[in-house]
Amino acid sequence: MIKKDHSMYMNFNDDGRGLDIVSIAEIAKIRGIFKPEVHTSEDSIADLIFESGFTTTEAVSEISGRGVGMDAVRKYLESIDGYIKIKLDPNDDRTEEGYRKFHFETMISIPFFIENRPLTIVQAS
Repeated sequence: MIKKDHSMYMNFNDDGRGLDIVSIAEIAKIRGIFKPEVHTSEDSIADLIFESGFTTTEAVSEISGRGVGMDAVRKYLESIDGYIKIKLDPNDDRTEEGYRKFHFETMISIPFFIENRPLTIVQAS
């Protein structure tokens, strides 16, 4: 975590199965949101997970599979002048299934009135 001016920069590493870039591209093509002239790299394909309603799961649960989580995170961060980006592992690390390892890079603009308050980071597994 790095604090610069009135912004906080954080990276969150993927400790799960990674991103299935091939499935993301296939589903984006089916949904009509894949644009060959735009989605020319694995990075740009990975960014599709932030599209509203986008999901690669076939099974919906009470807490996942609806395609609203990542879209909601991006919209919230943008509403406070922040951002979130996917950074694929530069070493092209892949899981046994062939999924790409990644981390999220985020920047949150911190309002002056909360800047000096303690920050708690919680890890969920």
